[in-house]
Amino acid sequence: MRALASLATTVVVATIATAQEYDLVIRGGRVLDGSGNPFFYADVGVRGDRIVAVGDLSTTRSARFIDAAGKYVTPGFFAMHEHIEPAILSGYGTLPNYTTQGFTTAIIDADGRSPVWPLSRQRDTLTRAGSALNLVMMVGHGTVRAMAMGQDVERPATPAEIEAMKALVRRGMDDGGFGLSTGLEYNPMRWAKR
Repeated sequence: MRALASLATTVVVATIATAQEYDLVIRGGRVLDGSGNPFFYADVGVRGDRIVAVGDLSTTRSARFIDAAGKYVTPGFFAMHEHIEPAILSGYGTLPNYTTQGFTTAIIDADGRSPVWPLSRQRDTLTRAGSALNLVMMVGHGTVRAMAMGQDVERPATPAEIEAMKALVRRGMDDGGFGLSTGLEYNPMRWAKR
């Protein structure tokens, strides 16, 4: 009886899978999943802006199909150190120089600088401007150092200033920052101690 229930479940799942509809199916590509494994042949089903299925989707319906035979299908690439915020804010958020190369995400606020503070204001401003890429904001070490120490940054920070910097980093992280960026060769970060 257990085997029959399992078989029935499999049939139902298979029936549901064949009835799926997608906005886009990329067919027959060499899929690289980002894990470091060799490619495998598969179809990729997309609904909205999300990949929702990878496998044999030959019996599915889709509004659009792309034949990827002989081509690689990869996860989106990350641009790890970018200064694109001014371009986005100037109305160039389509960023074709990134999107046509497969980039989907950019790390911004590089070199220890958060040009707009608080980060929640930067996030809201960039969202209104619109960007073709997902933007990962960083909390700028130089920004919080200057905010905590004022103009007198060419020295080690006091314990009270370090506590102020910790509070600013915490706020930046709460506002959507992903991590801390720094540029230890730049002022004011070059004066920081461990």
